[in-house]
Amino acid sequence: MKKSLITHDQIFNLIAKELKENRNEGLWLECEIKSKGDEFTTKKIYTQIRYEQLAEKYSVESSVNDDTEYARNSRENFLKELAEDKRKGDELEDGHEFKIKDDK
Repeated sequence: MKKSLITHDQIFNLIAKELKENRNEGLWLECEIKSKGDEFTTKKIYTQIRYEQLAEKYSVESSVNDDTEYARNSRENFLKELAEDKRKGDELEDGHEFKIKDDK
């Protein structure tokens, strides 16, 4: 069976929609455990796992020469948007400053 083609951006759009509308609660719980309850880290882990799952399910279309660099940059931009949403939204209950951790 031939896999459908999908772009990196389409994968991230699917994940963003999934996070807002119908996330996999079992996977979310697993990510919460791994992140020790930190919501940003939970979203980050969830996004990484779902990206891998969807990339495996579909054939990722390459629009640039270096897929790895493009995927990393897309993921970083997505995570920065999540961090910005967090800054605009809920204040951290424990008073800690919210920062983006560079995991290169």
